[in-house]
Amino acid sequence: MWYWIFYAQVKDSFQKKEALRTNAECLFSFTLFCKTISPLFRYFWRMNKEKENFINPIDKDSITETPSTLPYAHERGGQLIKPIDKGRLKGNALAAMYEQSDMQLGQIREQIELLAKQAQAIHDRVNISERIYQADMSIKPLVGRTYYLYKRQKGQEMLSLVAPQEWGKSSTLEYVASVKLLADHTWEILNDE
Repeated sequence: MWYWIFYAQVKDSFQKKEALRTNAECLFSFTLFCKTISPLFRYFWRMNKEKENFINPIDKDSITETPSTLPYAHERGGQLIKPIDKGRLKGNALAAMYEQSDMQLGQIREQIELLAKQAQAIHDRVNISERIYQADMSIKPLVGRTYYLYKRQKGQEMLSLVAPQEWGKSSTLEYVASVKLLADHTWEILNDE
């Protein structure tokens, strides 16, 4: 049947293009065309029949109607998608976390050491202040002035305005420290032995 449809189309085209051709020439051209094309049509006809009997070995549950939702490339030129190495990712994250926390702990440790030094300085000021207020004082101390703490031979301490080099060599006092009275009435050690 398709031969006749094709014959009618070829006949119309030949009549339009060249008026000199006759129906016999058209028929001859058509038969020549059919003899050369006919094996190809038979081949495609047979392939079409085989396609109808074709059973797809791929499970329908394993394929998708929307390949854009697949987590991997579904065609030859598709973007390469590499799986994430979760162990390496977690390892890098843990290393960064440990480095950051060690740095922060180091800062806190430095702050603690500074606070401990400040606390020790305050403790030393309180101790020397207690010693000075228990020592013999024949003067009224003024804020901001430097005084000298000495120990007598009997063990009693005394506060004086006289520096150790001003006593001379015949002094029986043992020099303890140079101190300064602060505004909060604690004493700061300037130098001690």
